Amino acid sequence: MKGKILMAAAILGTIALMNACKQKTQRADDNSLKVETRQDVRDNRRTEKVISDQLSFCESIYPTNGKLLISNYGGSKMDPMNTNGQGYIVSYQNDSTVILIPADGNLSAPKGMYSNNDYLFVGDVNKVVVYDMDKPRDKPQVIRFPQGDMNITNLVADGNTLYATVANTGNIYAIDITDMDKMNNARPKLFAQVPGANDAIIQNDVMYITSAPAKGDATADNVIYYISDFDQPVPQKFITDAGQYYSITMSPDNNTMYVTNWSPSGIAKINMDTKAIDYMVLDTPIKNATDIAFMDDILYVADPSNSQVVAITNP
Repeated sequence: MKGKILMAAAILGTIALMNACKQKTQRADDNSLKVETRQDVRDNRRTEKVISDQLSFCESIYPTNGKLLISNYGGSKMDPMNTNGQGYIVSYQNDSTVILIPADGNLSAPKGMYSNNDYLFVGDVNKVVVYDMDKPRDKPQVIRFPQGDMNITNLVADGNTLYATVANTGNIYAIDITDMDKMNNARPKLFAQVPGANDAIIQNDVMYITSAPAKGDATADNVIYYISDFDQPVPQKFITDAGQYYSITMSPDNNTMYVTNWSPSGIAKINMDTKAIDYMVLDTPIKNATDIAFMDDILYVADPSNSQVVAITNP
């Protein structure tokens, strides 16, 4: 009798184990199907295109009047602090690139840009170069910066005030651009200080600033900052996840902030309400994601190490 009971228990245990394995396998199959569905949706929506014609160590981009301006170092190597005078600006439109400002000796390591249609401002080593776009081949005006403020990475304007970020000092300067014919006499005034300030945008009267270390690994200070009071600017942390953040832009609906990160190189998507961070997965290899901008709902990302700009639809 005892033997029969033990045998029955063993049979019931075997059946239970088989059912559990079957359920586990079914759950695994279900999860696999769900992952494949999400992957297919992502691939079907997103497309990527590489722009490389006439580009050479292209660090910054700027959309204006339906065109994407692309600043290039030129030369034989990527050197963001060079003074060789081989920098130039390319204009991209309708799958075609043309030289807008040639390598005429006035630009060396051109980075962030700002345009008000009549004038183009270009950040460079220890200066901002100002071109009259009615006469782009004429000698440009030059706004000089204090000694030591060398790596002027990006420009953003609010009315008649132009703001310039300086990565190596973390200084953010304000420049009065009311009279653009007299930019040779303009004097940058210190506006704020953010460790490793790389880029800035102004959205709904708030300035957002990216931060990256000048050398080495990111620290707790290398985050995304914001300034909401322009009269008494006090930078505050928008997110606390440290990174080597370079450039910043906002989605057309203003719900998502896109930020490039140097190491590991990638593009972060930050939900403006929850501040949740998600990294994009691209098919196109990007070695150094630097400047980033939207134009006509397409996200453009500069990759100077590969001398390319990647255009991403449905990012």
